[in-house]
Amino acid sequence: MRYFAASVRRSPPQPTACDDYIKVLAEELESYEKPVAFLHGDTHFSKKTNRRFENFTRVETFGDPETHWVRVTVDPADPQLFRFNAEIIPENVVNHRK
Repeated sequence: MRYFAASVRRSPPQPTACDDYIKVLAEELESYEKPVAFLHGDTHFSKKTNRRFENFTRVETFGDPETHWVRVTVDPADPQLFRFNAEIIPENVVNHRK
């Protein structure tokens, strides 16, 4: 199956607090050939109870123009219940290093 992203005219990206970090990360990834996982923390508190929800998992999926998908496995026998795997569609890889 092949997916194509619609062509959309975009505004220039706005600067963020993470720009320096993203620049250094991109430089390192250009010279590193092995798989890399990026895990980030973002504590989610309920505004009403001011507590964390341990049963909440955030998954960020792919967006335009890198349209891929995430395989979700649900295993009721696993205490974690969910497993997530990125599924890359080679035809949709943009700016791949040659």
